[in-house]
Amino acid sequence: MRHWMSTLVALVLLAGSVVLAEAAPRKAVKASRLVYVCPESGVGADHAAACPICKKAMGRVATYVCLKCQISSDATGPCPSCHQPLKSLASLYRRCSSCGYYYAKSKSSCPICARKHHKLARR
Repeated sequence: MRHWMSTLVALVLLAGSVVLAEAAPRKAVKASRLVYVCPESGVGADHAAACPICKKAMGRVATYVCLKCQISSDATGPCPSCHQPLKSLASLYRRCSSCGYYYAKSKSSCPICARKHHKLARR
């Protein structure tokens, strides 16, 4: 009787652990962020790639920048030259939902998508 009881308890525990293993949450996908920017066109990406507009290599950039002095840093704080607070580079760009690249918030639309649309219209 004890043998059957211990076998039954073991099966219940095993079944419970299988259900818990299947219901375990998966790791969240890391949010993409702006890491590379083309110095020519100003287009950004979250992966190393050639610029889709000018075909030149994109450069890796820091997280924070001083727009006045053109100084960048990976840490927040004041600019070492002018002592203005450094701005987050991600706050200056927006991500295009169509192509996935980043473009300056000062532009009204994505230059990559606009260029593709212009090429299709010329045909």
